[in-house]
Amino acid sequence: MSFRFEEKILFHISDYLKIRKFISNSGGIEIYPKRKISSIYFENLHNEMYLNSEEGCLPRKKIRIRTYPKDGNNLNFFFETKISSVEGRYKISKKLSKLNYENFLEKGFFDNLYGVCYPKLWVTYFREYYSISNQRITLDQNIVYNGFKSTRSARNNDDIILEIKSTDKMKKDFLDYNIPFQKLRISKYCEGFNKLFNKNESQRFEQVI
Repeated sequence: MSFRFEEKILFHISDYLKIRKFISNSGGIEIYPKRKISSIYFENLHNEMYLNSEEGCLPRKKIRIRTYPKDGNNLNFFFETKISSVEGRYKISKKLSKLNYENFLEKGFFDNLYGVCYPKLWVTYFREYYSISNQRITLDQNIVYNGFKSTRSARNNDDIILEIKSTDKMKKDFLDYNIPFQKLRISKYCEGFNKLFNKNESQRFEQVI
């Protein structure tokens, strides 16, 4: 197990060229072609993963199945558990067979912390991949949130989520500190949950479809 340090930062789409310039001026290089990502997030009947994330409780998890739709006939399914603990954060990922994927979507699964969990939220977006001094930088945009078993849907074309991922906290903090823009923290799962299921949440930049 290797702990990693992450930072998600929200920007307006109007800052896209400034972000790309910052990456280039910092010696950043593209490490993977831009691609579409699809993530199905799971939740128990009490929405405890959402509540724990909003309240910052430890330990907590986010559990999802991730696919890359443009893979075509070679579509793979990855069951991912992101764990936040007192010691740090880490991710466990394993490949699923199509049969297990379909069973999880239909019947859910049992988690040792949250009990029986079912698909709750479907998030899709486009991601760009860069590296600055071996620290991975990704840019996510054209984000669409869909309720898994409902007609609720919301689209966010106005924002970009920049994410820093590193196993070196000092390098991550240094890079984060030098990003020359105002920073707003964000979680895609919580953002999507608030937009679709939390009626008390103000709709900051939502276009409902």
